[in-house]
Amino acid sequence: MRNALGIAMCTAFGTYESVGSMTLSYITGATARSGLTAFQLAERGMTAPATAFEGEKAMFVTHCDENPEKVEGVLASLGSTWRIFGNSYKTMPTETITHAPIECTLALLARANGRAVERMRFKVQPIVVKIADERRDRFGNPSSDQQARFDLRYCAAAAWRRGRFTLEEMQEPAYTDAAILDLRARTDLLPDEARTTFNGAALEITFTDGSTEFVNIDFFLGTPERPMSDSELADLFRKTADAHLPAGKADRILDAIWGLEAAPDIHGLMGLLTH
Repeated sequence: MRNALGIAMCTAFGTYESVGSMTLSYITGATARSGLTAFQLAERGMTAPATAFEGEKAMFVTHCDENPEKVEGVLASLGSTWRIFGNSYKTMPTETITHAPIECTLALLARANGRAVERMRFKVQPIVVKIADERRDRFGNPSSDQQARFDLRYCAAAAWRRGRFTLEEMQEPAYTDAAILDLRARTDLLPDEARTTFNGAALEITFTDGSTEFVNIDFFLGTPERPMSDSELADLFRKTADAHLPAGKADRILDAIWGLEAAPDIHGLMGLLTH
């Protein structure tokens, strides 16, 4: 295991500059492939430095600027705290920082009663403003589905104009829709120093008749603080998978997953996932 981890750390790659291009999706798959390769090589006897993480020229030093003293505290919970229970599930096909703003948008759309938007103002964690502004300056208007998915202002504007946010809202003609782009230009992001995570946002909308509406969401649906039920997760999987799988296969996969604890092995599930 030590050698497998060491090989993986010595061959880590990928930068966040890939956001807005197909490279980000490639990195996700390539990272999984790299991890599997590291295991297979270690299994065959390939060695790696035991200090691949904490060494003088190792991963910790070359990949971050955190205080090394932080490591001991992180490792202290190894084997007792399982981070998988802290995962968020995405109800929309975008990144985490867009989820609370989109939820806010759809919540106020339901209360708009046909009123036209003058301006949308979101209050979000300060780093979200920095991220969104950097991408806006780098890309300008979205010119691909990859750029649209990582443009918070666009996502909110598209959700308002379309009444939803799905894969279709990241495709052309949505990201070239003049009405969506016009609302995107009238969408402000304001830093909220009190917010410590990406999980929440607040939205105030000023309408052209002078009226306003406000909503605050501390945690978007799917976060550990506001988890999805099993039935909600199953519905989300069906909605995402049905268009790509033969009729009924999504339900067979779900049945295999829910029954996994009692299954003699995982071959049945893997067969459903690979054929």
